[in-house]
Amino acid sequence: MIILRHDIDNAFSTRNLFLKGLNYLRMKLGKSLPVWQSFGYLENARWLFEREKSMGVRASWFFRTVTKPPNDLRQDLLKEGHEIGFHADRIKNGSFFRIDLKYVADGSKFFGFTKHGSKGLHTPRGVGLGEDYSLDVCIKRAKNNEMVYFCGSDVVPTDAFRTVEGVELFPSVFWVFPGYMDDSKFTVDWLIDYQSDHDVVVLIHPEDAVGLFPKVARKVDMIYDRCAAVVSFEEYLRSKKVIRS
Repeated sequence: MIILRHDIDNAFSTRNLFLKGLNYLRMKLGKSLPVWQSFGYLENARWLFEREKSMGVRASWFFRTVTKPPNDLRQDLLKEGHEIGFHADRIKNGSFFRIDLKYVADGSKFFGFTKHGSKGLHTPRGVGLGEDYSLDVCIKRAKNNEMVYFCGSDVVPTDAFRTVEGVELFPSVFWVFPGYMDDSKFTVDWLIDYQSDHDVVVLIHPEDAVGLFPKVARKVDMIYDRCAAVVSFEEYLRSKKVIRS
């Protein structure tokens, strides 16, 4: 079974310099920069949503403060049975984490979160730099904010799921975009075979699917075409009776 994860990293597409500039400004100015729909705010995410809607595929979507979904997209995702979660930039400081979580959740209950980037990446709204990925800190943030799970970004997709301090931990993912895992070992053919009798998390960013990188998009197509069981984290954890409400 595949647990499908989408990290929504970019407010706008990266297909040209103008849109890359908007992404930079959104990062530096945060909420101060209007999210003009006419310029394509979250257009890649919307495109991927429509594709998955046509296929009956449901996933977990993780949004940053700079990619907070507008109400129409939020409602569309939930109506189609997707899960919405938090893609955190700032984890070291518990107060910053709660502020960002509350902003993205906008009154909703999030069951889990993921961590964006690592040290050296700019933090939204110009507050410092991105922070080192720390599994211990992420587990702590999930626990302190009454979340059910945390999904890490390590690069060995066979890593076992486990429970740590009452938090369900999914430590690694199958990265569709190359350069993170051992891509010669963890191929799409490997994934198709492995997921037939194992559970595995697959990370697809919207940019992976829309054709900006044709070889990556073909990998996405193969996964959609050849994998029978695809679920969100929430669906998976409900099936295991971890989430009951």
